[in-house]
Amino acid sequence: MAACSHCGSEVGWLSTGRLCDRCRPTVTPALASWQQALAHCVADRVLTPTEEQQLRHHQLALGLTDADVAESMPVLYRAKQLAEVLVGTLPVVAAPVVLRVGETAHFAAPSLLMEERTARRTVGGSRGTSVRLMKGVSFRVGASRAYSVPQAVLIPIGEGTFVITNKRCAFVGARTVLVALDKVVAFEGFTDGIGLDYAGKKKAQYFRLQDGELAAAVLSRMLNGA
Repeated sequence: MAACSHCGSEVGWLSTGRLCDRCRPTVTPALASWQQALAHCVADRVLTPTEEQQLRHHQLALGLTDADVAESMPVLYRAKQLAEVLVGTLPVVAAPVVLRVGETAHFAAPSLLMEERTARRTVGGSRGTSVRLMKGVSFRVGASRAYSVPQAVLIPIGEGTFVITNKRCAFVGARTVLVALDKVVAFEGFTDGIGLDYAGKKKAQYFRLQDGELAAAVLSRMLNGA
């Protein structure tokens, strides 16, 4: 039988959620207040040490246990990690690449290698409106012919792992892409990926990631001096 996340007592089989009937009336509104405070602190995507301390004090003042707020911890940890990267405290991670002497991996995540292709899209075109002039006679107005225009689209061409080290960016998978940091001309960060423009490549390459913002923050620190 499950235990209440707040007091540890058994939660009945017919109870819903992780709280017992005794704790639910007080813990539920307290948790809502703490989650609102968390949302306010991470509205700018980062969590500073001061904000983290304020949240901790707010949690204790509300009488919430660590188990009560556990479900929101991934949001807090991610915002804290992004804040640390932005001030130059970079994580050290394992990566599926052979690191060179003096090389350290700071980001590694599953990724899709995307390639820009040109497709054609049909636009316009209308059958117009049929206007009846008399019995058996009608006239169609406003008709226009559809036409196609070229449109750039991103197509996934391989699965792998995107890695950022203090020396290079790498994509390791069905295809391998290695880019020294001093060859990066520009990059563009998205919430769900990152685009790299580098010497020797006519078009930017795109890598879809679950957390493009964190990858962009790490790469920015690498390019601007961690």
